[in-house]
Amino acid sequence: MKESYSDFSIIKSYLELRKKYDAEIKAFKENSRETEEKTRQHIALLEQEVAKRNDYIKAQDKKLQEMSQKMTEQEDQLRQLGLQLHKIKMQTVQQTVAAQQPDEPEQSRRRGFFK
Repeated sequence: MKESYSDFSIIKSYLELRKKYDAEIKAFKENSRETEEKTRQHIALLEQEVAKRNDYIKAQDKKLQEMSQKMTEQEDQLRQLGLQLHKIKMQTVQQTVAAQQPDEPEQSRRRGFFK
């Protein structure tokens, strides 16, 4: 009878340890699921934040390109105005030279600087 009682005691200890082990495994799995869900939610939030920042960067890049194009157009306009100003100065110089020599014939006026 002593053997059967000790066998029963061993079996009882095994069952208690098994219940404890199963409870710990269940708690670990539940904790793991909760952690996984929190991680997924955090990743989703980070992905949304990255998408927002990418959109912001694209918008800023588009603005930069538009401003660069506008600057290029303004530089072209400045060049054209510079050329027009140079032409006007040249015409003024030619008119001044022509006004200073009214007695010469028409042909000499055409030559202007090359006289």
